[in-house]
Amino acid sequence: MELLEACKLSKQRDEVFPVRNWNSIHEIYTTRTFILVLRAGSRIVKLRLIANLFADDATTFLDAEDGFQDLIKILDDWCLASGACFNVGKTQIMPMGSSEFHTSFTDNRRSRDRFDKIPENIHIVQEGEAIRILGAWFGNNIPDDTA
Repeated sequence: MELLEACKLSKQRDEVFPVRNWNSIHEIYTTRTFILVLRAGSRIVKLRLIANLFADDATTFLDAEDGFQDLIKILDDWCLASGACFNVGKTQIMPMGSSEFHTSFTDNRRSRDRFDKIPENIHIVQEGEAIRILGAWFGNNIPDDTA
C-alpha cells in the first residue's frame, strides 16, 4: 500500500501511525515521508517535535550545532509539500544560553564558524530585548515586569 494511502487510512481509523527507523529529526523533516504523514494528519508517536505551529506563527528551537540555512531548506521543502508559505523576512532569532554564547552569536551572526552567516535582514534579539511568542514575552535578561 502506498504511504499516503496508509496515512489516510490511519487517519480515518484514528490510529497512530508509528515512525520507525529514522535516526534524527533532521532526516525526518527532510524526508517526503514525514511531510506526507503531516499532510494526512496522522498522529506520530515516539518523536520529539521541535516546532510549534499556531495559526500563522511558528516557533522553532535549534541547537548550537544546527545551521539557520538548514532550517530554511527544511521550511522550503515543507512549504512546497503543504502549500504553506513562511515569510522569512519576519523571522526573529533569540539566542539562548550563556552570555558569552549570546554575544558571540550576535556579533558573528552564526552559532559556529562552519555555518553561513544569518542574513542582515533577519532580526537577532539583543540582550535585554523581549519578543512575544503566542502571547508570552521571552528574552535574555529581560525585566520581570515585561508585559
